Amino acid sequence: MKKIFWAINSLSKNKSFNRQLSLILLAGFLVGCGLATGRISENGNGDAESSDGTAKTNNGPLVESFIHTQPDTDFSYLYNVTNEKGQTTLKARWVKKPGEKDLWDRIRAGFRLPLRDNARVQAEVRWYASRADYLDRIYERADPVLYYIVEEVERRGMPLEIALLPIVESAYQPFAYSRSRASGLWQFIPETGKNYGLHQSWWYDGRRDIIESTRGSLDYLTKLQKQFNGDWLLALAAYNSGESRVEREVNYNRRHGRPTDFWSLRLPKETRAYVPKLLAIRKVVENSKAYGLTLRDIQNQPKVVPVKTG
Repeated sequence: MKKIFWAINSLSKNKSFNRQLSLILLAGFLVGCGLATGRISENGNGDAESSDGTAKTNNGPLVESFIHTQPDTDFSYLYNVTNEKGQTTLKARWVKKPGEKDLWDRIRAGFRLPLRDNARVQAEVRWYASRADYLDRIYERADPVLYYIVEEVERRGMPLEIALLPIVESAYQPFAYSRSRASGLWQFIPETGKNYGLHQSWWYDGRRDIIESTRGSLDYLTKLQKQFNGDWLLALAAYNSGESRVEREVNYNRRHGRPTDFWSLRLPKETRAYVPKLLAIRKVVENSKAYGLTLRDIQNQPKVVPVKTG
């Protein structure tokens, strides 16, 4: 079984290029959720609320921010590697800080979804703008893993709005669980998870594994985008309601000489709100001050690093 170690450390740098260890924060591996941190807490206010009132979580443990950062430093990621003989060795990898001011700047620069500022989007913007505390909790939970997800989305050449999709899906809760048995940040149902290589057993659920679920989700979204001829909004609608349902509505409109874009389809109520929610989050991130909101500072640098062992 795959084991993933997460660890992080911040090292200082002096003029003679001698780096001294200032802090070591090592986290053990967590089999079953794919994310281990130095501290886990319960938060009764962490429900993944939505504008249609549906609950997306079972109030599972939430990941707290545990990272110590220092300006003008390099970051090193330390982890234990255990071989088949049970021998453990401390390893480290040096990573230079990217040049962007913060992660939000980088995300904004990668926005590419077609934005329609219609009544459906505006309604979702108003909903999010009136819940500053709720958004603050989401940003805090996203902080440790958002850089990794942005890296993966960017590496595939996808719009960076996709990195914000877990806000809509799970409010960035890795233990979120829905009535339809969807689980994890990306809310895979069991069957779809298995189709995209997410192993599920009594001991381990790949849907709660940050690395594996992100891979599976981006694979699925890439497949859907190709299936719907490059239309990301239709791909997102299919991610929510199923590709067969969206294909059926597209074919229906085509037969009746109607437009086949997302906004013209007869889709379930949840799906009709799903894409507007993501576009609303984009608008909030693009210009938070216009809505009286303040984004949590998230630095444009890694905070966790996955390491495969065994």
